[in-house]
Amino acid sequence: MIEVIGHTDEQPLKGRPSNLDGALIPFLAAKETQQRFVVSDNAGLGLARAAAVVGVLLADERLRPYKVLPLSGGQLIQVGDTLSSGSPGDVKERRRIEIRARRSTTTAQAFQR
Repeated sequence: MIEVIGHTDEQPLKGRPSNLDGALIPFLAAKETQQRFVVSDNAGLGLARAAAVVGVLLADERLRPYKVLPLSGGQLIQVGDTLSSGSPGDVKERRRIEIRARRSTTTAQAFQR
């Protein structure tokens, strides 16, 4: 199992309607190869970042045997894996992608191509 977690800083996003509800599943199912995600909040931004990386990973033949999941930590998790207590602003270190490999312990569906 490969988990791709997108993170953001705490800068609020305003005035944009999100297209993630309609765009994520077709993109990850390879029905659309190019997608410009539009997000309206930091949780969505983290998920869009993770989905973009998952799209690249799923295109790699060597990773076909693995389940690959996009996840969002949004603005909640600081660098060093601590829960944020509120530190708004432009903090570039918090805008990141983490890729974790773990043993699959469930039979839950994950994106596979």
